[in-house]
Formats: sequence, structure tokens, C-alpha cells
Amino acid sequence: MSERLEPEERRRRILATAMAIIDSEGHQGLSMRRLARECGMSAPGLMHYFPDLATLVVAVVDYRDQRDFAGVEIPPPGPGMTRTVLDAVIGNIIARPKAAELFAIVEAQAIDPRHPGHQYFRARAESVATD
Repeated sequence: MSERLEPEERRRRILATAMAIIDSEGHQGLSMRRLARECGMSAPGLMHYFPDLATLVVAVVDYRDQRDFAGVEIPPPGPGMTRTVLDAVIGNIIARPKAAELFAIVEAQAIDPRHPGHQYFRARAESVATD
């Protein structure tokens, strides 16, 4: 990734690379130094986008949600809707268990209001509950 990119594209590529590491090795294989190296960046360059690992993994969780549900069609309310949605969610968990594990870990850590993901998970829970 040494080419010059717009900030949003660079950020998207960083998240895609982090997600690829997690999908193949789990979250234990992810470090800021390794991610910077795999993205062709310096660690300080990566920290311009994500100041620490906790902030990065929250962004990865959001990226995972967007990636996994981009192709899911939500049926109109009615019989079978809940089952269809749950089948899609379970299918994504089965297809990418290490990403699902990261989601569960970060969600649990984000219970602490000081965690960078606290507001993200609160807003996510509220949107799921009202949809």
C-alpha cells in the first residue's frame, strides 16, 4: 500500500488487511506493528488513522458488520423474517468464526464506559432494538 491514497481509501485498506489477518489467524495475530508492515506503512503512519489497538479493533468490528451484512437482504416484516435474519447472522458466524470471536471479546470489553467501543456498542444495540 505504498501508493498515495485518499484518507478514506487508506483507512478502508487498513481495515481490510486487519480483517484478513483476523479471519486467518484470529485477533491474537493482530498487532499495530504487523498491520503497519503488511499495509506498507510505518507504525506512526498507521497510528495517524488508529491511535491504539483498542480503537483499531472497534473499527474492525464495525468493518466486519458492514462486510458481513452488505449482501444480506432483510425481508419485509412477517412470518419467517426473524428466522431469515438469524440464519444470515449464524451463517456469517460459521463462515468467519475468528471475526465473531473478536466481536464478542470487544463487545464484552466495551461494557466499560472508558473503552473506545462503548458508545459504538450502545448505539449498535439501540439501532438493533429499534429496527
